[in-house]
Amino acid sequence: MSLKLQQVVPGIGRELLECIQGPDGTGTIVEFAKEHGLDRYKLQKILKGRLQRMDVPFATALEKATGGRIPVSRWAIPANADPNDTIPGAPPSGAV
Repeated sequence: MSLKLQQVVPGIGRELLECIQGPDGTGTIVEFAKEHGLDRYKLQKILKGRLQRMDVPFATALEKATGGRIPVSRWAIPANADPNDTIPGAPPSGAV
């Protein structure tokens, strides 16, 4: 699957896409997922801002796969956050 930068949610999604594409900009989600043993569907959901919950094992694997660029701590929701919020960088509910 190939996504254009405009199709990716800001924040974590953009950073993840840069990691997936690599320095030459040619990497794909499928290749990245296979190389690092990650679920490509979850990667796609992150990129599009549609992942509602992040599990710790996947967040840990993603941190390792991105060389620490997207640490587990980026997924933490502050104690005072609105319980209706989703992951950081995700668009508001109902956004297209």
